[in-house]
Amino acid sequence: MATDPHQPTPVSLPEPEFVEHADAHDATRTRRELRAARWLLVAGTVVGLAVGISVPLPTTDADMRLPVVLLSWFACMLVVLVPVSRLVRRIRGRSLAKWARSNGHRYDPDTGVDADVPLLRTGTRSGPTHSVTGVRDGIPFRLGPYQHTFMDGADVETRSYNVVVFTLPTQVAARFAGVHVRPRHMTQARGAVGRRLDGESIVSFESEKLDRMYSVSIDPAQDQLSLYELLDPSLIVELENGFEQARGDTRRRLHHQVGWEQQASALVCFCGCPSMGIDQLDELLTISTAIARNYLDEST
Repeated sequence: MATDPHQPTPVSLPEPEFVEHADAHDATRTRRELRAARWLLVAGTVVGLAVGISVPLPTTDADMRLPVVLLSWFACMLVVLVPVSRLVRRIRGRSLAKWARSNGHRYDPDTGVDADVPLLRTGTRSGPTHSVTGVRDGIPFRLGPYQHTFMDGADVETRSYNVVVFTLPTQVAARFAGVHVRPRHMTQARGAVGRRLDGESIVSFESEKLDRMYSVSIDPAQDQLSLYELLDPSLIVELENGFEQARGDTRRRLHHQVGWEQQASALVCFCGCPSMGIDQLDELLTISTAIARNYLDEST
């Protein structure tokens, strides 16, 4: 029997779930900050339009009025988005901390999900630097938002994700190293995760639905037998039809498309949905834990 893994060492306004999970004091502060964020956005719009309209232009340049208005509005919005972003991050962090405490997890405001994970420390990283650590189904994890920017000369591409990281036992990590399962719509991204690398061999399954939803590949040094062991029929069914979640007497299917990459002992499960509510983050953790559990069970 495999041993348990060791402890592993996103501007849109927050979804309603973030307010619902706050206590009374936090809810009051959250509503106040949400009002402030909305008023800042309204003020930026009004001031930007007003300045653009009031700028004097020669009669011969009357057709430049619309570009001037739009440029003025854009400049004002850039100014107000800085404090709005700070308010949003503060609200999300507070709500995430509340969710972590209520589930027996620990909120870390100063450590990002990319800590000690070389796969997530490539390229330029920015955005939130907080995460949640805990244990789900007996498996330690670190969960949090992650943003990666790929730069190639003047070409810049930024991708945002929510990520769950597990640390696999050495023997499990060695057995399944080089297996990549990525949502099909993310394979053209050039971020640290979801990006197909040169030399990988694409593997097709008998299921057209799975092949349509996911890109499955292995490194040249990996044999397909390990891949077929890992993606057994039960896991394929869940990838196609959703992972089952039980809450009391209620059971339902979770349909988030979650991909995963493995580098050394780090198993990184990711979803390209940066603006997840609290309930959706819990669902992401449920799916990711089921994937990690399959690694451990198939290694026995």
